[in-house]
Amino acid sequence: MLSIYVNDKTVYIMCGTSRKDVLQVTYQKKYALQDGWVVNGFIQKPDEVKNLLQESLSSVPNKEKKEVVLTVATTTAIYRDFTAGKLRKNELDLLVYYTMKSQISGFEEYAMDYTYEDISDKQVQVIACSVPKRLITEYTEVLKSLKFSRIRITGCSYNLLNWVKTQLPPQKECYVIGSQMADSIHTILLKDNRMVITNNMRIGSNQQRENALVQRISQVMQFQRAKDDTMVTKAFLTTDFMDEETAAQISLQLGVEVEVLNGNCVIGCGPINVSESIMTLGALIGMDKPVDLTRYERFEKERKKAEKTKSPFLIALLILNIVTIAGLFGYGTFQAVRYENQSEEMKNRLQDPAFQEDYEKSKNLQLELQTYQNLNDQLDTMIADIAHKKAANKTLIKELEKLADHITFTAVTVNEYEVMQLDCVADTRDASYRFVEKLHQYDKVTVEEYDGFTCDNKTYRFSVTVRVNP
Repeated sequence: MLSIYVNDKTVYIMCGTSRKDVLQVTYQKKYALQDGWVVNGFIQKPDEVKNLLQESLSSVPNKEKKEVVLTVATTTAIYRDFTAGKLRKNELDLLVYYTMKSQISGFEEYAMDYTYEDISDKQVQVIACSVPKRLITEYTEVLKSLKFSRIRITGCSYNLLNWVKTQLPPQKECYVIGSQMADSIHTILLKDNRMVITNNMRIGSNQQRENALVQRISQVMQFQRAKDDTMVTKAFLTTDFMDEETAAQISLQLGVEVEVLNGNCVIGCGPINVSESIMTLGALIGMDKPVDLTRYERFEKERKKAEKTKSPFLIALLILNIVTIAGLFGYGTFQAVRYENQSEEMKNRLQDPAFQEDYEKSKNLQLELQTYQNLNDQLDTMIADIAHKKAANKTLIKELEKLADHITFTAVTVNEYEVMQLDCVADTRDASYRFVEKLHQYDKVTVEEYDGFTCDNKTYRFSVTVRVNP
């Protein structure tokens, strides 16, 4: 099988097979992309990219060109990990479709697919991904012009998770995977081998790769600590610049054990930098239910079929609202109950023609309810604004300064009398942790945003936004 990984700077190409969690790599090459040919994963110069791929693939053995798996680094990819009840495949397709649609603005412009695995007799774990259709179309057209018979496009998170599951022993602790390639950083936070949050970001033009990676992982660690007070105990890193000495330095900066991702690859074409090639290698690892973002149209077909036949399961999704969404950054539990397993009364009701007439009104009803909810939210905001008028005063700021042990406020910005942004510096990392924890416990304010700190010459800088309580 042929695996291609594309970021804004480089194209990685590998051929190989995966047997019993061991990779046999038979071909490897990498090629530099000129600046501006690919930007955040989107092709800006299609002819140039096509010619580069055509030239680079000319030396690939013909037997490897039957199937290609493509992975593209882009910050536009959106991942969700959730739990669902065991459903028929078409029902699970509908559930994932409407779940992603409810969370992504302009969902009609996105492609999606998902994979899942059993976690109990009654539940499955779903990991879904959406990316803009334009990105899928761009690469599909280029690859089809190169005469590939089978084209599959997957996501970076799947490749990293594939590698972790097959190359690392099960991790009981909470840990972070940080992958830096070219101008992009991809992080996954896992707890009990379950994805909590995944994120893609681009490195700024004035940022150093190592500093940007450390800063991002530090923010993820602090997010986890603020979320449920669980400490991240280890970080696995994969980059195009990492060595053991650099890993040791990063370990000191993060205050946790750091390990450079590696694996048991059987190489048939010379030595390979596993850390640098992890995205390309991860796509070669077989999945029981492979993700293919090029097949996104099947979800729309399934939805139209369900609407045409007035599927009771679809009616249950739209009218009964049996999907419950909870959690921050997409980490939550999505419960779905199969209508067949409900009482006979519910079955009969769903099949009742009088009840099915409500289906025709359900979409308008959903829209009206959302409109009323938006108006209600605006009214609540206005009432809260009046109730909190001039609540953020000098007295409160002085009280917050008393909480700030070994912390100096460099700026305090007040918005609409009730929201304050505190720009701070600290001499130690623990001081910043303690201050944020005190703010969480302080009954006069609610912490709304804290993205972690940056460290420069042992000076820790951070911002925290709080809202004044009634």
